[in-house]
Amino acid sequence: MKVVKVIYKNHKISTGNLYPVKVEYFHYNSESTFKELFISLNIDNAILDEKGTFYTLNGNILVKYIVHDGRVDWLVPVKDCTIEDYLNTYNLKEIVLFVANGIGGISFPEIDWQALLEVLEQGKSFFGFILNIYEIKNICQELKEKYIKYKRGLVPLYIVEDFIKSKDYWALSEVKMRLNLELDESVKVLLELAGYLYDEKTDLYYFNKTLSQKNHKKN
Repeated sequence: MKVVKVIYKNHKISTGNLYPVKVEYFHYNSESTFKELFISLNIDNAILDEKGTFYTLNGNILVKYIVHDGRVDWLVPVKDCTIEDYLNTYNLKEIVLFVANGIGGISFPEIDWQALLEVLEQGKSFFGFILNIYEIKNICQELKEKYIKYKRGLVPLYIVEDFIKSKDYWALSEVKMRLNLELDESVKVLLELAGYLYDEKTDLYYFNKTLSQKNHKKN
């Protein structure tokens, strides 16, 4: 059994401040889930965390993404999310939670993938490489299958971008494997959109803040 420190806070609406309520140490193994942790803390309303790793969809609490066996699993229900995978995915040593009493659960706008697909399909790409009609068709099809028709529903584009931005640089093969994509071109589109530039000397993609901001303004 392993032990993780859990800091549990309360949100005071009048001031907007967070106040420590209690600190507990949760004993877990490789199969212990967040649901078990929530039960042990006797929490039954909306859970938020300071790193923004949780997502609510139709009233259900989900973890935005988890890396399991080297691949990303999107919108994972807390009942299926293990503590071990969570800590490893977000590189955490402790868990900080708070309950947003009276203000509801956290939610995010659904960023429309269709806008990106239309840009690609119309050939009005701002990407730093040339795509032919056949490649564009395959990229659009893969993005639809992997994210728009995902088994738990639409995965917002910004969540995919958040995962990509969790590292300052990527090898194309690594991010391709993590995202479970088949096409190099699909990976390049997502990397470019997130603000990554290719460096021939190292054969790696590096995050560029200026490009990221530029892309956000265009979208």
